[in-house]
Amino acid sequence: MSHSGSNARIKIICIIFLFIKSAFANDTTIIVTNNVEIVNFNSDYIDSSSFRIITEDSLEFLNWSYDKKNKRLILDSIPRIGEPLKIHYYENFLHYPKKVSLFPKQHLTSIDSIFQNNSFNYSLQKKNEELSIFGYKSFSLSVDNNGALFFDQGLDIQLKGNINSETVLSGHLSDKGSSLENTTKEISDFDFIYLQLKNPKYDIVIGDQYIGRKNWIYNSNKKVKGISGSFKKNSLFVKTFGALAGGMFTKQNISYIEGIQGPYFLTGNGEEGYIQPVNGTVEVIINGKILSEKDEFSVDYELGTLTFNTTTMLKKGDLISVNYEYKLFDYQKLMYGIQTSVSSKDTSIRVSGSLFVTSDNKNNPIDLVLTENDIQKIKSKGDSTISISSQTEVDQRDVAALSQIYPLYIKGLSGNDTIFIYKQFDPLYSSDNSGYYQVWFNYFGDEKGDYEKDTVIHNGVIMYTYFYKGKNQGSYLPINEIDSPKRNITGEIQVELIKKPFTLLTRVAGENNDNNTFSKIDNDNNNSAAINTIVNFGEKKSSFLWVNSEYWYNTYFFKDIHTEKYTLYKIWNDTTDYFSEKNKQYYTSDIGLRLNENSFLNIGIGQRFLDHELYNTKMNGEIDIYYSLFNYTFSHYTHKKSEYKFKNVNTLNSKFELLENKVNLNITETWNKLNNGSGNGQILGSISSIYDKVNWKEFVEFRNYRKGISILDSKDTGFGLNWEQSIKFKPLSIWNLFTSSIYSYELDKEMNKKSKTLLIKANNNLDFNNAEINQSYSTSFEKSSSLIQIPVYAGKGLGTHSYDSIKKEFIAHIPGDWFMQNKEISNTDEFSRIRKTEFSMQIDLKKPKKIKGILSDLEWNGFLSIKEDIDDNETRGITWVPGFMTISNYKNKTYNKNLKNAEFSYKQDISWKPDWNANVYGKYYINPSIKFLRSYYERIIGTGLNLTIKKNRLLLENDAALLNVIHDDSVTYQDMKFTDINLSIQEKVRIKNSLSIIGKQTIGDVLQDKNITNRMKFGKSKIYYQLSPGVVWNIEKTGNVEFLYTFSDVRFNTIEDYRIASGYRAGKSHIISLNSNINAGKNLLLSGYYRFEYSLDNIYNNKRYIQALNVEAKLLF
Repeated sequence: MSHSGSNARIKIICIIFLFIKSAFANDTTIIVTNNVEIVNFNSDYIDSSSFRIITEDSLEFLNWSYDKKNKRLILDSIPRIGEPLKIHYYENFLHYPKKVSLFPKQHLTSIDSIFQNNSFNYSLQKKNEELSIFGYKSFSLSVDNNGALFFDQGLDIQLKGNINSETVLSGHLSDKGSSLENTTKEISDFDFIYLQLKNPKYDIVIGDQYIGRKNWIYNSNKKVKGISGSFKKNSLFVKTFGALAGGMFTKQNISYIEGIQGPYFLTGNGEEGYIQPVNGTVEVIINGKILSEKDEFSVDYELGTLTFNTTTMLKKGDLISVNYEYKLFDYQKLMYGIQTSVSSKDTSIRVSGSLFVTSDNKNNPIDLVLTENDIQKIKSKGDSTISISSQTEVDQRDVAALSQIYPLYIKGLSGNDTIFIYKQFDPLYSSDNSGYYQVWFNYFGDEKGDYEKDTVIHNGVIMYTYFYKGKNQGSYLPINEIDSPKRNITGEIQVELIKKPFTLLTRVAGENNDNNTFSKIDNDNNNSAAINTIVNFGEKKSSFLWVNSEYWYNTYFFKDIHTEKYTLYKIWNDTTDYFSEKNKQYYTSDIGLRLNENSFLNIGIGQRFLDHELYNTKMNGEIDIYYSLFNYTFSHYTHKKSEYKFKNVNTLNSKFELLENKVNLNITETWNKLNNGSGNGQILGSISSIYDKVNWKEFVEFRNYRKGISILDSKDTGFGLNWEQSIKFKPLSIWNLFTSSIYSYELDKEMNKKSKTLLIKANNNLDFNNAEINQSYSTSFEKSSSLIQIPVYAGKGLGTHSYDSIKKEFIAHIPGDWFMQNKEISNTDEFSRIRKTEFSMQIDLKKPKKIKGILSDLEWNGFLSIKEDIDDNETRGITWVPGFMTISNYKNKTYNKNLKNAEFSYKQDISWKPDWNANVYGKYYINPSIKFLRSYYERIIGTGLNLTIKKNRLLLENDAALLNVIHDDSVTYQDMKFTDINLSIQEKVRIKNSLSIIGKQTIGDVLQDKNITNRMKFGKSKIYYQLSPGVVWNIEKTGNVEFLYTFSDVRFNTIEDYRIASGYRAGKSHIISLNSNINAGKNLLLSGYYRFEYSLDNIYNNKRYIQALNVEAKLLF
């Protein structure tokens, strides 16, 4: 590739990049071919709670489940075979928005598709070129039934390659964020969109990247969108950057709530309401160990909650820290700075420096609305905060959702004064959604406010509300501290000296905080500094003598938010940082001596001060004999400003090998002496073993809690037990096995309380020559939780849920007015326990080679999925078997009191593909399922048979299907059951190579009844049919166009469920659909879809017709 050609391509890429905005959620359109379909995803970051599947009638399709292990979406009971479904979902981190068909588009058969699968070579790499570019740029226009226009544009380009012998260009450009309303995604939610030029001498990155300082006093890593450049020559390194910051960095220490794995709320820096963490920035640390987000915890980025997985159990005494960034909507944040380092030729001396500036753009507020009067108030206050009215009017579209998690208010009059009155939104009157306000009240003291606090319980959630008591007769006012624009400047210098056996590290940090860039008034609290020095002589265990010392000092107002809670505990046996933003200093020193080749002795001391006043002291010692066969440590801590007089910790540890097991024995005695003379403590004993051959790990820990005058004169007050085990190995070459379990039991004799928590996870995989079996099982036995419903108004008759005014909750009902999201909230004020179990199994049997006859032509595919939430009052051992409770209660029309929620489904496919005739294909499926969810019970049985024959120019496909549904919504008028039997015949005749005539005839018999206790008699059933002639035009090397007309006659006045009659509307209707895929050029694909339905008998949402249009142009690179 020529140099000029490379530059031209780089310029084009950079120009495209400058127009990129942050990515929206993914939308994928598929054409389904069977009553049950499986959609595969190639991503580990899909948020399964975000799936919304929309039919072409703008209704939400509910019968789906997501198999996270195999990254696939299972769709059950498709409403209309051959019609498009739009799948909308979010990916938590690296999501690449695409709009592709996940299957070959087809109407008639899996052998010969009406919609041909167009294939393009996405790479335009030419001969001798080393730069590969692939991806697409798309534009799409959609028109819904109400005439509203939606314009989306998408971009997904990946590139990598050498532009010369030493420089590599790489990047990912992705955008799915523009609409006619010019809405864009929050900058902190971006995909990783970047361009990078990398050379041994320089590195330039434009776009999304992480900027931070590791192993510095300012130890953080921020996700930003901007530009950075670095230069390196010999021992000199310089890096500069300028960017928009995604959010505010913070560190949060989580207090463990016994028996709860989550969700735990992230609280930011105390802002009101729910905060939203920035994707990909959440780092969780337990007792100094960094956890993996995918494997050990998960984050709900919408609600800002953290949940720990079944492989990680939280235990009493765990120190949990969470580092993350979260979105702020006050001001746009700018970040820029420089980093540099230089070292001597022998690298024995290294000097590093950094200067970071983070500044709010005071001229560009986001959601904050400031009047000129507000700005003048801010200018006059200096660094002091000011208060203004905290009211925020809620957009009418958000009232329904916000009212479920926030109390909302309307304005009223009290005399001549305007006041706020709490009013719960009533979903029965969905149009009454204007004039609602979100108001934050703050405490100002007795008779200094106008409002008083009250509580209401809504959907099982306790909300604090405020009512007007009278002028100066209350304690609260609806005013809030306003955020002024801030600027933070941090600088740090490090000097590192390494002259073996001597090492020295000195770090000096300085900080300037301007808490109000609008004001020139300085409150003399802006500047602060810190110094940290670490000196080491010799190396522990290997040198004859070693000394390790550390010193820390910081001035007033220095915010040491980067020190881990666990670090404080390890040094001082104290997790409270008394010295935040105050003058503090401490020192620690250890000296050690190697006694012989395999033993050593170590002693240490330390003190920390606040304003030269002693707060903590520590003394510690350690003796190790024969490579830790015997290891004893002692520590003595004093605490001058706490309830504790001193704390003693003695630990005896032994490590050895026994029968090829690595064994670790530990006994720890802890005693805390209180200032009043009493004391408390514990005796802990543990044993762990690791058998490397099969990666088998066992850990048992017992804790005895005691109180008294001393450890020898104390009484037993309770105990705790933990048992952890795991195994991961391959018993055979075809067998992969992983299982883990964690059990915890706590007994408090003084409070007469006991609790237990159990977590189990197992994966099993067997891969034979002609078969594969995958199993996954998980159980969490923990404190119970509640599902709260978050409604989203869809429009009259366009949703999936209705509001039940009797039960005061939303229930599944189509057509309804609402979409619904379920969110889990822990019941922190209850002692109940619940056992949550998930089990899945997939069995794939390929065509056997050694068997003859029809069995040799069969392939078997089965998938079982079970989810159960069982109350701990259920003590029968058999209920631990996944699905037992669900199956044993499948005939019940109401909940079993111990079965809280359940989903049970099995899908069995048997495919017939005879070797003697590739033009014949058959398939049988059966799909039973049971659901107990919130207020409704549903039992479904679906089964069907397909036979497809192709001969010369004729394609013939026959389908027979049966669907039986019993649906009980716990409210009489919502109960429903039906049986639908239908037969369809589809034909395709190729008249010419480019022209085919298609036809489809469907006839069905349906019996539906609102009373689920009635016996169903098919004498009262109703017949329906659809006739669908059409034509397909295949344009050679260009694409195809399909036109299809359908006449539907469904002889019901109303249809109780959208699954009846393949999803067609009641009465007679005419449907016209037009679908096209055209390759308009070498790299340009045009596609479009139009559907028009006219009802002769029924009016739907004040209209007899439904229509939808979608046009998309895609440029392939």
